[in-house]
Amino acid sequence: MPTAVLLLQLVVILLTARGCGWLLKHLGQPSVVGEMAAGLVLGPICLGALLPQAHARLFAGPSLQGLSALATVGLVLFMFLAQPLLLLAVALFAVQVFKDLRRERLL
Repeated sequence: MPTAVLLLQLVVILLTARGCGWLLKHLGQPSVVGEMAAGLVLGPICLGALLPQAHARLFAGPSLQGLSALATVGLVLFMFLAQPLLLLAVALFAVQVFKDLRRERLL
């Protein structure tokens, strides 16, 4: 798979996600909702229905293997980064609960 196709896919995906995130953020929604909506916009439901030839060229079958592999690596890295932050949040919450219980003399 040519690198240029993968880079073009990444640019289109990132720009669409940022654009939809910005739009929905200004409409009072979290930007992550817009980023998820970008997946629908770029999928076969919207882009594939409105511009089937552009969708077929941009997301051709053989090129999806590299994009899928890159997405899997990104998901694994995200999970490795999210886990320590979750543990930190739980630990801070437990400390706060302990302090509240001591202040109320329940512990």
